[in-house]
Amino acid sequence: MPELASGSKDKREYFRWQYAHEIVKIAKEKGKAIVIEELEIKERGKRGDFSGRKSRRIRHSFSYKSLLSKIKTLAKREGIEVIEVNPSYTSIIGMLKYAPQYMITKDIAAAYVIARRGLGLQEKIPDNYMKFLNALTVEELEKLKEYVKKTLRNKHIKKKHIREINKAIEKALRVSQEGC
Repeated sequence: MPELASGSKDKREYFRWQYAHEIVKIAKEKGKAIVIEELEIKERGKRGDFSGRKSRRIRHSFSYKSLLSKIKTLAKREGIEVIEVNPSYTSIIGMLKYAPQYMITKDIAAAYVIARRGLGLQEKIPDNYMKFLNALTVEELEKLKEYVKKTLRNKHIKKKHIREINKAIEKALRVSQEGC
């Protein structure tokens, strides 16, 4: 979609409508719903002021919300359902779980995760990752917990991860007490 990042305002608006029509047409032909992420486009860049020339240009020229509103409008006219899903960790889950399994790029794998969420399916941690977590010592798990506390910003996700790590710590302590 390079047309959406350059050109005049009217030209970008034209291409947004063209892409929206194409997406809705495909969904109608296939008889499927359209699944999109509930993305929040941040107001600021890395420095906190959105001062970079390139980032300012991209932000002002490409309007994600405008494209989504056009898709929603056309889909509603055609009677096609538009499902919005939580975008959390779609890229990471896709990269770790589906990209190696199906030999696809991480972006396509992330789209696969988004589609699965649109179907109401949830991802669970693969068994090999759980085995890895269960093999960690209590000290390593405590370090991991501190790292999660420092790095994760979303309080709900942070709480969920800390809860899982605490379960692993409790399990490790029970195993070590039974072994003594």
